[in-house]
Amino acid sequence: TSLGESIGTKPIGRNPLGMAIAQMVGVQFSTTTGMQGISAIRPGHDERL
Repeated sequence: TSLGESIGTKPIGRNPLGMAIAQMVGVQFSTTTGMQGISAIRPGHDERL
């Protein structure tokens, strides 16, 4: 989190690569969280709970 925050606080013009990496990492986190959310909604997982 601290790494993403430090990258996000830098100006886009001065650190475009850092912003691109931060966006890529954010997309990966969002995709992983989304997959976990979908799997949690499956009936099989609900039966386990």
